[in-house]
Amino acid sequence: MSGSFPRMIESLERYASDKLAGIELGEIEWYHRVRNELYHQGNGLTVVRAKVVVYAELAQLLFQRLFGFVLEIDKPAPSDLVGRFIRVRRL
Repeated sequence: MSGSFPRMIESLERYASDKLAGIELGEIEWYHRVRNELYHQGNGLTVVRAKVVVYAELAQLLFQRLFGFVLEIDKPAPSDLVGRFIRVRRL
């Protein structure tokens, strides 16, 4: 299951299909493909925040279904993200 992303998706379909109600694995694959394209072929392009939020919510829901508890994630304000980025870049 940990060998590749497609293998992980196949394993989820095979072994955890009962926990996937309302979760479209094809949508998760699409987001993963966009991530790969930006990471490997990107030229400074990024994904709009709304798409990132949807992907994160899908990941949280899938985690909750698979492991039985809610994964709490702090969501900093956008200005805080910019401030952190600037501080890290100066180091």
